[in-house]
Amino acid sequence: CVWRKFGDMEELEGMDRGMNVVENDGGDVVDDGVHEEEKESDLVVVSNEKNSEGNASQELEDMLFEDPLHCCEGKISAEFAMFVKSNIDSSFEDAIRISVKEAAEEKPYEHMYKARDMLTDLLDNIGSQPCGPSPMEQKYKEACILRLKNILAQFYIDTEEVSTGCNFLHEIINLFDDEKPLCGYTAALFIDSFNRMGVVWAERKENDKALDMLHKAEDVYNRVKHNDIAPWTRYEMVAKHTNDERVSSYEDQYTHSLFFLAQCYGHLNQPHKSALYVQQTLVRQYETNQYENLEWALNLAALSQYYLAENAPKEARQCLACAQAVVDKSVVELKYKQKQGQKKQEDDAVDEEDAYNYEDDDDAMEKIMGVARCFVMYHIQMLETSSAIKSGTSDDDNVVSEVEHGIPLNVEGAQVYIEETPVEVARTTEDARKYFVQGQKWVKFVLNYYKIDQHATDHISCVQNHSLLYKHLATFEDVDNASKMQKRRADMIEHVLDEMNPQFYLAVCKQLAFELGGIYQEMFELKTDKLQSSKPDAKAIMKATKLGSKSIFNYLKFIDYHRDHNKKLPETYDPAVVRGILTAHFTIARLYSKLYTTEKKMRAKNLEQSLRYFMYIDRYCITHPDYTDFRTELELAREMVTLLPAQINRL
Repeated sequence: CVWRKFGDMEELEGMDRGMNVVENDGGDVVDDGVHEEEKESDLVVVSNEKNSEGNASQELEDMLFEDPLHCCEGKISAEFAMFVKSNIDSSFEDAIRISVKEAAEEKPYEHMYKARDMLTDLLDNIGSQPCGPSPMEQKYKEACILRLKNILAQFYIDTEEVSTGCNFLHEIINLFDDEKPLCGYTAALFIDSFNRMGVVWAERKENDKALDMLHKAEDVYNRVKHNDIAPWTRYEMVAKHTNDERVSSYEDQYTHSLFFLAQCYGHLNQPHKSALYVQQTLVRQYETNQYENLEWALNLAALSQYYLAENAPKEARQCLACAQAVVDKSVVELKYKQKQGQKKQEDDAVDEEDAYNYEDDDDAMEKIMGVARCFVMYHIQMLETSSAIKSGTSDDDNVVSEVEHGIPLNVEGAQVYIEETPVEVARTTEDARKYFVQGQKWVKFVLNYYKIDQHATDHISCVQNHSLLYKHLATFEDVDNASKMQKRRADMIEHVLDEMNPQFYLAVCKQLAFELGGIYQEMFELKTDKLQSSKPDAKAIMKATKLGSKSIFNYLKFIDYHRDHNKKLPETYDPAVVRGILTAHFTIARLYSKLYTTEKKMRAKNLEQSLRYFMYIDRYCITHPDYTDFRTELELAREMVTLLPAQINRL
């Protein structure tokens, strides 16, 4: 499926340009594009073979067998020339046409089987055809055989007979010699065969072997490029394309090689090499105009996330700006299509529900939103990096880019987005607010499409991203502004949590409850820090206590979401959630120990609750000694388990 998506169908369909194809009563495909005069001429050639031997041979030598490397000498015999003209030029093309016919659902491979049988017969016929002493004729015959084997390999693999297809590919690959010059007749066959074997090995999870094949395809391309050859296409048994068309087809094959190399390096956990090949693939697609606008834009936007992870914000910004420029171009085209649809509706009285509306095109809108969400993540990541430097948990040395290469891509309209998107680490509140304003703009754009009643999960994810923008900006603000931003975070998360039904969105509810507990915890700590720096009053103490209680409430809600139908917590948690559960218990214990109260009895009660949650952590880690990811917190919990009883007794 990947291979067909990336060009085989286009190449197959392209060879039919200019030909009129019809079916006779028996369903067989015939070429009806030859004029009557040409048909009569063919008959003359056949019936007066002796008189036309020299002409036919010379005609095919001049038209069909030009050797791009001029490495063949001699003539082609009239017998072989006539065989090529009457068999290859008809049977081969008929088989290819049949292979691209639309298949019936109940028999999806029937047309492929028929085409495959036709090519197999043709392979046998060519193999048994006598070949003259001319090196040119021998080389061309070998090229014909390899071409048929290459296409048969494709057909066998496409019909899920991979082993047989690989046998044909190996026959071709085994003829490849690094030391010998490449022939223009067969160069495209080698790169295609290496590509296909690379895909087969990758599907078998043999990524090292896949890489070996794909790098050989890369080597073939480089050698062809170095020698300035225009190799014949895979489907060109006789000359049908110009050199420009041949070069374009060959360049597409190499683009496939780069794409497959990117996938392989990704599977081998080598993101740098994978990203490099992804970048080359996308740049080549754009330069040759061989791409679908929104799909290409989404892939380029996704590449920006790699550059962000590699601390290369300039490259990430360029990816996003170019992607959005292409999205803008697509939206203009979609709106034009919509306008044309509305005009047709008015002229032809088409029902309103049948008229095209690009905003109802889910696939297009998902890709448009995907690019916008990558913009959101860019601003979040840059704010987070700046916040870490501001708070002292990171330093400038950790944000130096290790990416060596920029992106040789210039898309019309991208400069607008480059200029409005900041790229330097934020040092001041004003710098941080620039990231926040731009990030919030993209969040609101996405939220305008992802309504909670239609796209609940996506809506919640965007709300959480909006919350993160406030969180990182708060690092640059004073205590009062930071508290207000945390309050906005709490309000937006609380709103969506109230809208969610845990029965259907349990995982989302767990996530939101935990996040909300953390937000109220930060608000509580901001308030308590302020109380310690000034003389506290009863109202301020009560407000701080209320914030701490809300944090405890939401962490408890998170814990309760893990209870079974008997309201009991599991004895052993899933590895993916155990740290979250223990963190919630640990935070609740600390919050109970910090709650303000003037009554000794209430203070003792709070400390008893604190002891209870610390003891839960201790017991769980004793009964699960293999879990070691909570060591630091466990040491503190055990220390508190030792100290708290005496403190409670004193109260």
